[in-house]
Parts: sequence; structure tokens; C-alpha cells
Amino acid sequence: MKQLSRTSAAVAAATIVSCGLEVAAQEIPIQAIDTPAEAYVDAAHVSATPVSGIQFGGAQSPKHPVLSAYIPSSWSNEEICVRLMSADGRYVFEQRHQLGKKWKDRLLSWPQETGYTEILRGYEAGDMAVRVSREPCGQKPSTFAIAAWNVEEEGNHPVRLLVNSLRADEVYFVDQKTGKDYSCARLREGARTAFDAECPIPQDLLAAGEALALEVNQIRRGTPDATAVITIEPIPAE
Repeated sequence: MKQLSRTSAAVAAATIVSCGLEVAAQEIPIQAIDTPAEAYVDAAHVSATPVSGIQFGGAQSPKHPVLSAYIPSSWSNEEICVRLMSADGRYVFEQRHQLGKKWKDRLLSWPQETGYTEILRGYEAGDMAVRVSREPCGQKPSTFAIAAWNVEEEGNHPVRLLVNSLRADEVYFVDQKTGKDYSCARLREGARTAFDAECPIPQDLLAAGEALALEVNQIRRGTPDATAVITIEPIPAE
């Protein structure tokens, strides 16, 4: 075997150290802080929080299961909460994530850590409510990034707000900037217990490139019921 000279060996060692430092300097954009708290149960789980998900739709991704979110740079170096709940209420997932220090506005996709891969294969992308909130897990969420579960990144995706109204007679939201209200549609098909109303968010609201301040309202037996005020971060301009 050919022996390295002292000079060659020193150069090789320096190269290895340099490469190691370069790899170390490459910041991981998002990293799980702990193992996910997830469960698949026989009886449906119903959340007390009215906002079940804020997400974009699209073609089913073959990279199953995968999470995506438009995370703004203002969230840099923060701990965020990722939560999933199936429409039937049987599957629940929650996990804390840490964002990098030098974050830039962009769409990020990463594999979902799970112990229920085979069970999740039985769900379509539209069967899962996705909620990515700026507030840490365990706190009341109010600021959200538009996210997705198992959806292709390419394309112009419609964005919808999923609401658990507990079968309210009417659900609608108000854009606090303009005062204009928008109707939500009741979802009646299938065994939907985690969310029962869908609120399409118009493209013109998203195109402004500003955070949306929305008031989500419910009407029950002709009387205003629960109200939630939320902020939705914008989709970054390309």
C-alpha cells in the first residue's frame, strides 16, 4: 500500500476537517424537538379548538407521509407546533419543531415522523386537517402558516380553512382589514367529526402578500356562538 508523505497527510487531514466544518455550518432548516405524540383510537377524538386546519390542497404526493408549510422568516429560530387530525377523529398527531436561525420565506417539505405509516396510507390528503402554529404545543393557537399533508408542491393550490363547529347552523369568517364576510360550506359526507365546515380563502386575499387577520364566527339556532380571531401568514412571493 502506498504511504502518504507527511505533507500529503497534513493536507488530507486539513481537507477532512474543512469538510466537517462546512457540513456543520449547513444549518438544518427544521428539526423535531421530540418524538411525536400520536394515537390511532377506536373512538373519535374531538378537539375543543374551532380551527382544525389551514391548508392548501392539490394532487396526492407519492412521498408518503410528508408535511409541507409556507413558513415566514419572522418565525426564525422559534419553536412551532405541527398538529394533524384525521377527518374521522381517530388519528391525532402533535409534534414540536425548531426552526433554523437564518430562515427565509419559503415552502418547506419534510418527512412526517410516525409509527402509523400503514394506517396513514388509508387516508387521502383531503382526509387530514393540518395545523402549523407559531405558538408552542400546549398553548392556544392563533397564528398559523398555510400547510399541507401529502400534497404535491407544484401548482396553484387552493387554500381552505377547516373548522370544527360542532354542527353549528352557519359558519363564516370576516376579513378584519376590509370587514367583508365569506361563507363556509358544511361538510356532510363521510364520518367527519374532527372538522365539519370548510372555508375557501379567496385568491385575492392571499395575493396581497400580507398576513390575514380573520374572525371565524358560528351561528347556532339564530344566535352568534363561538368566535375565534386568527392570523394566517402569507404565501411568500416567488
